[in-house]
Amino acid sequence: MKPEELKIMLGARTTGKSSLLKLWKEFDNMKPVKIIWHTLPGRKLKATWEVQPRGREHGLNESDMEPIEAWLKENMPTARRLSFDTWLFKSDKHITMFLLMWS
Repeated sequence: MKPEELKIMLGARTTGKSSLLKLWKEFDNMKPVKIIWHTLPGRKLKATWEVQPRGREHGLNESDMEPIEAWLKENMPTARRLSFDTWLFKSDKHITMFLLMWS
């Protein structure tokens, strides 16, 4: 196939362009979110997310928190999930271990 033929094939019909853009947007939404952890009084950590120039518009979701929760259940069973994005820890040592793993 010659380059001129490819141009004609691509320029003749625009079918597939919108579906390709749709798939690209879904791929951007699948990118991992950079989670920023904030310490709160009483040995609590709260998750926020770093705003990306492109990609997710809706922030964190449950699938972002599932690996964190599984890791906590396995390694720190005393840590308690207070809400969707906040955890309570028994000691400062546990907070340090958590931040070393998830920051």
